Amino acid sequence: MQTINCKITLDDCYDYAKYNLYNSIGLIIGIFLVVAVLNPDMRHEIISCLHKYIIYFQTLKLEGTLTFYNILILIITFVIKEVIPIIFLYVIFWFCFLRMQSIGCYFSLKSQKNLKIKDKGLYLYNDNNMKFIDWNRVIDFCETPKLYVVSIDFWYFVVLIPKRAFSNENESNEFLNFVSSKIAKHK
Repeated sequence: MQTINCKITLDDCYDYAKYNLYNSIGLIIGIFLVVAVLNPDMRHEIISCLHKYIIYFQTLKLEGTLTFYNILILIITFVIKEVIPIIFLYVIFWFCFLRMQSIGCYFSLKSQKNLKIKDKGLYLYNDNNMKFIDWNRVIDFCETPKLYVVSIDFWYFVVLIPKRAFSNENESNEFLNFVSSKIAKHK
């Protein structure tokens, strides 16, 4: 197979960081819930917040003013006061995390220049040296909207191959089929 020019940009790394985030969102939510349950302060805050709204709900019910409109106001108030600030902080945190991960990925992979794919494995070239990666060491191969990602078993090292490195879709499909067959053969 030919040599592929796989010069990495910051945008490529951002696409890879988004791919990592989307694949780990369930794990992140799970960790948040475990921390919420195990942390006494956070657990106390959650319980007291719910208790406050339950008392307000019961007060409306006892007064006989529990209407659809009051329930709707209660739900909207809960979402605005309790849920939206948490979601806002969560979104800000993950935006910053994505940017940091993108920049870190970029600085670790920016020297990656060319890639040769052969029957024995991957040959990764940069300015100073060549790194050989045997097909046995490839643990995952996947596709994002802008990249092909080859994950290697060495400290979860990755090789990012931008789709723009291929001149047409046939070349890209040929690469995809070749790499998929090599990985399937060595698993």
